[in-house]
Amino acid sequence: MILFMNPFINLDLFSVGMAVAGTVLLGFTIFFNDRTSITNRTFLAFSLITGAWGIVNFFSYRVVDPALGLWLVRATIFLAVWQAFSLHRLFFVFPQHDFSFSRVYRLYLLPLTVLVSLATLSPWALVKVLEFSENGRILKILNGPGMLPFGLLSVSLVIFGFVELFRKIRRAPVTEKKPLKLIFLGGIIMFVLIIGCNFILPSLFGVSSLIPFGALFILPLIISVWFAIYRHNLLNVKALTATLLTGLLALVTFSEVILAESFGLIVFRSFIFILVLFFGTLIIRSIQNEIRQREEIAGLAQKLTETNWELARTNEQLRVIDQRKSEFVSIVSHQLRTPITAVKGYTSLLLEDAYGPLTEKQKPQVEKIFISSERLAQMVNDFLDISKIEQGTMTYSLASTDVAQMLTELKEDFLPIATKKGLSLDFVLPEKGKVEAVVDAGKLRQIFSNLLDNAIKYTPKGSVVVTLEDDPSVKEIVVRLKDSGVGLSQDDVHHLFGKFTRGSQGQKQNTEGSGLGLYVAKKMLEAMNGRVWVDSEGIGKGSTFVIALLREEKK
Repeated sequence: MILFMNPFINLDLFSVGMAVAGTVLLGFTIFFNDRTSITNRTFLAFSLITGAWGIVNFFSYRVVDPALGLWLVRATIFLAVWQAFSLHRLFFVFPQHDFSFSRVYRLYLLPLTVLVSLATLSPWALVKVLEFSENGRILKILNGPGMLPFGLLSVSLVIFGFVELFRKIRRAPVTEKKPLKLIFLGGIIMFVLIIGCNFILPSLFGVSSLIPFGALFILPLIISVWFAIYRHNLLNVKALTATLLTGLLALVTFSEVILAESFGLIVFRSFIFILVLFFGTLIIRSIQNEIRQREEIAGLAQKLTETNWELARTNEQLRVIDQRKSEFVSIVSHQLRTPITAVKGYTSLLLEDAYGPLTEKQKPQVEKIFISSERLAQMVNDFLDISKIEQGTMTYSLASTDVAQMLTELKEDFLPIATKKGLSLDFVLPEKGKVEAVVDAGKLRQIFSNLLDNAIKYTPKGSVVVTLEDDPSVKEIVVRLKDSGVGLSQDDVHHLFGKFTRGSQGQKQNTEGSGLGLYVAKKMLEAMNGRVWVDSEGIGKGSTFVIALLREEKK
C-alpha cells in the first residue's frame, strides 16, 4: 500500500514531478533535435534513467511493506549506478556529434558497471530493513559489503567525468567556454547535494529525512542545461519555448495529482499528466521537424543564391576571356591575311607564266603551294568572321536579292571544278526567273560558295544537284544542295554546325579542314533571319544541305 499525504508536507512528491517532467522533456527535446548525435542520445539516456531513479526513490520511502520497500531501495541504488555511468559518458561525449570510446571503456568499464549494478539488487549490497517508522516507512537498512564498490564506482565515474569536462573547458574557444562552465557548475552542485544528502548525512549523522528529496537534487544540472540552451544556443535546440510551456503544463497537471482527494481521482489525474508528457513531446518533435525543414530550405536557398552569384562571376570571366580570345584571333588573322594574299598572288602569277614558263617538275609543286595558300586564306577569313560574329561587330546589309541569278553565276564558277573532278553539277531553278529574298548578297554568296566547295570536295563520284524551291504560299524560299558523296552519321548530323566540328567521313577524306565554315554559315544565316540544316541517309549515301531564306514581302 502507498500512502499519499498532504502536498505541503509531502514536498518530495512535488520535487519528483518537477524533476522528472523537466528532465524527461528536456531529454526528448534534445534527442529529437538531432537523433544522430551521440551527445543527444546520451543525454536522453541520462534523463530517462534520472526520471526513473527519482520515481523509484520516491516510492521506496512511501510504502508500508518492508519487503517491497527493500526492493525499491535496491532498485534506486541500481539506477544510481547507471545514472553515474550515463553522466560520466555524457561528460565525455559532450558536445560532440560523433565519438569513439577506447578499448578500456568497452572491455573493462562497461562490464564492471554491469556487475556492480547487478550486485546492488542482491543482499550483498542491502541486507535487510532494520528500522521502521510508526506508519511502516523504512528508516534504516543494514548495508552489506557490496555498498563499498557501489560507492567507489559511482563516485569515481562522476569525478572522472567532471575532470574530462574541465579539460574540455580549458581547451574550448572563448565563445564555447560559457555554456560548458554553466553545465560544469550545475553538475558540481548536483553532485554535492546527492553525496551530502544521500550518503554523508545518513552514514555519519543518521539523517535520512532528505533522501526522498533526491529528484530535487538533479535540478541544478537540468536548469543549467536549459539556461545554456536559452542563452547560448547549446546543441542548437530551437524548440525551447514549446518545451518550457509543455514543462509548465506538466507541472500544473502533476500538482493536480498531488492535490487529489481520492485514489480514483489520483489515477485519473495521473493519466492526464502522462498524456500531457506524451503529446507535449510529440508537439515539440513536430516543431523541431518544421524548424529543421525551414532551415534546410533556407540553407538550400542560400546555397542556390551563392551558386547563382558564382555562376554569374564565372560567366562574366568567361565572357571577358572569350572577348579577349576573339580580339586576339582578329588581330592575328588580320596580320596573317596580307602575307597569305601575297603568297597566293605570286603563286598565281607563277602558274600563269608571268615570270616565264615553269618546268614539268616545278608546276605541280607550285600548284600545291597555291592550293595550300587558298585553304589558309579561307581559314583566316573564317577566323575573322567568327571573331566579328562573337564580338558583335559583323555588319549585314540586308536587301532584296535575286537568289536565282546568284546561283546561275555560281554555276559558272564551280562547273569547271566539278567537271575536272568528273562530277555532274546540275542547277534546278524556277522557270519564272527572279526569286528574291531579303539577305546580305555578299555573305549569302560566301555561304553558297562554301557549301558548293564542300559538296564537290567530299563527293568522290556522282553528282551535285542544287535545287531552288519557290512556293508563294510560304514565307521562305528553299535551296537544297544534294550530293552523292561520303554521307553523314546521325551523330554527325546533330553536331555538324558546331565550332571546329567536322563529319567523321570528311575527316578521312580531307584532314586539313578547319571545321569553321558551317559554323560561320549558320551564324550568318541566323543573323539574316534564315535557317540551315542537313539531312543524310547514312554513311556513303550522300548528304543534302537545306537553306531557308526569308522572301521579300509583296507590297
